[in-house]
Amino acid sequence: MEEKTVSENTAEDINSNDKNESKLSSTLPKVLICAAVTVAVVLVLHLLFGIFSINSQVNDNHNVLVYDYETLGYYGLSGGKISENQISGDISSAKEAISGDVSAVLTGGGTLYLYSDNNFLTVDENVLDFLLSSKGNAIVYSTKDKKLNLFCLNESKGYEVAQNADLGYIVSPNGNYAAYTVTNAAGIKETYIFDKAAQTKAFEKYIPVCISDNGEIYAYDPQNDTLYYKNSTEAVVINEKTDEGFFVNENCDQIMFCSEEKMYISENGSEARRISSNKVSLITPHGHAAATVNSNTIFVGVGTLFDCLYYDGANNIFKLTSSYDEQQSRYSTIRLNTFYENYYLNKDSSRVYYIDDNSSLCSSRIKENPDINTISDNVNVFYVSNNEKKVAYITNDRKLYVYQNGQSFFVSENADLVQIGENNTVFYLSNNALYKFVSGTPELVAENVQSLYCKPDGMYFTCSTDELLSAVYCGNEKDGYNMTSGEGELYIINN
Repeated sequence: MEEKTVSENTAEDINSNDKNESKLSSTLPKVLICAAVTVAVVLVLHLLFGIFSINSQVNDNHNVLVYDYETLGYYGLSGGKISENQISGDISSAKEAISGDVSAVLTGGGTLYLYSDNNFLTVDENVLDFLLSSKGNAIVYSTKDKKLNLFCLNESKGYEVAQNADLGYIVSPNGNYAAYTVTNAAGIKETYIFDKAAQTKAFEKYIPVCISDNGEIYAYDPQNDTLYYKNSTEAVVINEKTDEGFFVNENCDQIMFCSEEKMYISENGSEARRISSNKVSLITPHGHAAATVNSNTIFVGVGTLFDCLYYDGANNIFKLTSSYDEQQSRYSTIRLNTFYENYYLNKDSSRVYYIDDNSSLCSSRIKENPDINTISDNVNVFYVSNNEKKVAYITNDRKLYVYQNGQSFFVSENADLVQIGENNTVFYLSNNALYKFVSGTPELVAENVQSLYCKPDGMYFTCSTDELLSAVYCGNEKDGYNMTSGEGELYIINN
């Protein structure tokens, strides 16, 4: 049976408790995990901009959509609870707030839903497209009759923003402001700011890029390749030779862009300062991947873009500092090793794990003169525990090792995939069988397993039966595995 997919996204967080165990097994008799409402988009960003966000692990607190083959609808799963209601129809797109606790789902028929607190809220029907605010408090969307609307989740209230608006619209992180463009009778694009009480004309000929909760806006002129900034008192030119495609931090007060093959950052409308001589890719700290994506903007879940690492076309990896070098006319950087693969940048951006061009698994502290610790050679993939006390890795000849306290320990032959749970339990797949390893001999959990996901409050995996139905197992590994069914239904593990 072919697996249904929502988007290019991957499945994410599921958990369970006693209350939901019986409910899930009875209400979802034949289910297939479809996709999480996440947007850790790697290839798509690369195709759009030539700059993209990548991370080997992201914070796994995301919502999940589960498809019910009997009712032909989708349920939501978050924090171990299933939604009281379900939605029907094929999913055309789904986006998630950076916080991971609010998602927006649009069906092919044009019905827009917000999923929050394990409940699907119908926002509107006849919807064409939408953008979820980075903090999940609001959603701005266009309808098929060319109206633009703003819905604020914390107010449970909607606003009509404009009629005949173009597709270039944005919303501030908390939903205090929206900005959009309209084309006037003379064919000129005009940008307006909406603050729930009034409309204010901000620009002509420019497309809004991002807007803060203070109403400060960056906008782009695609005809003249110019980036602008406007606050309540002035409008200034940031750069006159700007490539289309931007990184913006969570609060929308920092913007990164490329101009003549060089990368720049502007903060709160300040003069753009150079960070690199080449286009760069973004490496976000663990748990802070890109979240909402506009047509030309990536909203990144970091308070400051300085917390990220940057990889350029010359195979240089560097970390920005807040020190500006007047002689070099650029921000000072800490330059790390070159040619990384499978990056993992820890939460406070103090250490990076990577596979170098010699297939060696390394870690490096990020300081003025970084040290490099080679964990192992001949490594194919790896996974770092959230507290960094364990690193599990698989070699090119499929041998699984666990690195702990400065030493590597052999675990198994023929390993294909490995992850580490919140309690540092190692889970891995070997020839479609799932095993758990704490110490001593690995323990078989289940067979015919297709995929595995470990989460902060539990884990789940999909499993194919003889009837080719997928089952989902979930719960926290410390409480064991109590399966409620063996018929290809949704399996629950007590938590």
